[in-house]
Amino acid sequence: MKRLRHTALHLAVIGLVLAVAFYYSALYFTPEQVMAANERGLHYGPSRQILLEYDGPENTRLLIGKVDDRTLSVIPTQRAWMVFWKLRSGGVTGRLSIELDIPIVADYERAFQLYCGIVDCPGAASIQITLPGYDDETGETLEPWIFMLPVDENGFFYLENAPDEGDYQTRPYCTVYDTDGNILYSLQP
Repeated sequence: MKRLRHTALHLAVIGLVLAVAFYYSALYFTPEQVMAANERGLHYGPSRQILLEYDGPENTRLLIGKVDDRTLSVIPTQRAWMVFWKLRSGGVTGRLSIELDIPIVADYERAFQLYCGIVDCPGAASIQITLPGYDDETGETLEPWIFMLPVDENGFFYLENAPDEGDYQTRPYCTVYDTDGNILYSLQP
């Protein structure tokens, strides 16, 4: 009986140590839990809605949530120990907020080759993004990349397999259109 009591005590201590280690290791059961914890840690949010869950290379997933009409939350996560999820190493973009005078914000996520952003223009249906081309090695200007992207009801847009941001060094040109093709807003650097 004494041996059984010692075994139970040791198992309880091991369980307690594992629970404390798990709590402080920042491992979570879902990418959404990682997102919520990081938003709390960065002192904004929580996101009202997850707009995109984008699977990347090497068991990674990018979560993009809408905090409010002018703010996105961009959190990269990575699978750990085949069961859990954690924040992807290499930093976190976190909050992308629209400036007061410009109703567009966009960012390039290098690890996922994803260009994403949000527009705060009522009636926006599409956005044309022009990325001026630039060759790092020669320093010459190249032909620009032009993309026409749909804008959803949340004002969110994204481009998969976007050109690497090292290939364009200046701020992109953005033109927002409504459903009839009328220009709502144009941003020229």
